Amino acid sequence: MDLRDLLEDQAFRDRPRQLRDPDRGSIAFRHFAEILGGDRESVLQELVDAVVNLCGADSAGISLERPDEGTFEWVAVAGSFERYLHGRTPRNYSPCGTCLDTGRPQLYRVTQPYYDFLGVSADPITDGVLIPWSNEFLKGTLWAVSHSAEDAFDFEDYQFLKSISDFASIILGQQVRRRQLTDAEKARADADTRLKRIMETDAVGMIFFDGEGTIIEANDVFLRMVDYTRDDVASRAMTWRKLTPPEWVASSEEQMRGFVKTGRIGPYEKEYFRKDGSRRWMLFAGRDLGDGTIVEYAIDITDRKRAEAALVRNDKLSTLGRLAASIAHEINNPLEATTNLLYLARTTDGLPVEAKDYLILAEAELKRVAHITRQSLGFYRESSQPSEVSLPELLEATIDLLQAKITSKQAHIDRRWKEDVTVRAVAGELRQVFSNLMANSLDAIDVGGTITVRAVRHGSDRGPMARVSFSDSGCGIEHEKRKNIFDPFFTTKQELGNGLGLWVTSQIMEKHRGTLRMRSRTEAPYRGTTFSLCFPLSHNAE
Repeated sequence: MDLRDLLEDQAFRDRPRQLRDPDRGSIAFRHFAEILGGDRESVLQELVDAVVNLCGADSAGISLERPDEGTFEWVAVAGSFERYLHGRTPRNYSPCGTCLDTGRPQLYRVTQPYYDFLGVSADPITDGVLIPWSNEFLKGTLWAVSHSAEDAFDFEDYQFLKSISDFASIILGQQVRRRQLTDAEKARADADTRLKRIMETDAVGMIFFDGEGTIIEANDVFLRMVDYTRDDVASRAMTWRKLTPPEWVASSEEQMRGFVKTGRIGPYEKEYFRKDGSRRWMLFAGRDLGDGTIVEYAIDITDRKRAEAALVRNDKLSTLGRLAASIAHEINNPLEATTNLLYLARTTDGLPVEAKDYLILAEAELKRVAHITRQSLGFYRESSQPSEVSLPELLEATIDLLQAKITSKQAHIDRRWKEDVTVRAVAGELRQVFSNLMANSLDAIDVGGTITVRAVRHGSDRGPMARVSFSDSGCGIEHEKRKNIFDPFFTTKQELGNGLGLWVTSQIMEKHRGTLRMRSRTEAPYRGTTFSLCFPLSHNAE
């Protein structure tokens, strides 16, 4: 192979001019401008076709260096070598390698008709011109060859080929830029899709803050947590300070100081204001996104906090129950002794009538104390096995138990039962049901209100049943709250309730194969709420 620097070859400069179209340059580039918007392969093919047609070349092509493979790929070929499109030539003995290494155009001839690197018998190259090209992404050569004439190209051909080479470099560079832009747009779209899917999760709220602490974006889950809307977000009126109760601001500021040092927030727990002023417990964790934006993840843990508080409260009540039983046991014997002493004093001969009346009153009150003591011990020692239970007796015991609250409310208890109604149940659990419903009624009524308690038998498609109802003269329950009334931790009493009473009541009723129904009115004159319980009658009571 004969390879020479074209610009230093005086013989090439002295070659006679070839008969070419003097307007070939303007004709070619007007055509290239028209096809510039096409795909890379077709534009490059037009370039090498122009070389063959306008320079009288037998073959022409564009070679693209593949550094990772150590080869040149023929990405566009015209003329006799067209059948070798996308063929690869080893860089180490290709004239294209020398052309790129020197960065200068080359003249070359290849007389051997067999190309080992192509694995074929090909036409010899009697005259060839190699033009190097490169851009910020790629590099390669443009080549034009003759397979028969020895002085097939002149210096004007070189200049035309140089223009074609520059144009090819631009086309290939633009193609890489377009591909990079497409890849970047796809990556951005994929990232946006992933972020959208993350934000559409049904369990975790997401909030995006700017550097001033203003919420600039949030997912639907978080907006539902705090009952705000997208219009509220767009107004930029939502800030972490506005949503944070005053007693939690210091804790939040401490988290922000840590964020400045580490770029991370939490995890930590605090309360957040809802739009209506109510509060929800939330678990927060966040980090810096690197563009002046902070993302925080929020999980509503209100139910967990209520459950923890209920467990603590129940544990205290259990301890108090054991203490009450212990006290009742300790005072039971002195009560019996005092009762006997009062009896002896009351029956003493010669006792004034007025003193005797006082002793009778004292003995009655002492019997009441003894009854309460025995009731307390009964609660503690009560069996957990079902037994025959008299509903009127259990209702009377419940009323006695809540007598202090009844008195403080000056409530009127209207008892509506005419006969004994017996069911088979766990007495302690049924007492808890009655106590929950009675206590709710007392909370609902105003001072001097009325609670009507009924116990009756009635027939149903399930057979003979017992029905117990508690009807109060309170303000009633709003319609939108009724659907959640039996959910755990749902309460209409704000901080006064734990939201477990009705849920526990419904669970107990289900255990006893009974039903629990509620109806309520908020409009005068028939305002109030009624809870109805239905039990299968025991076989002995049928």
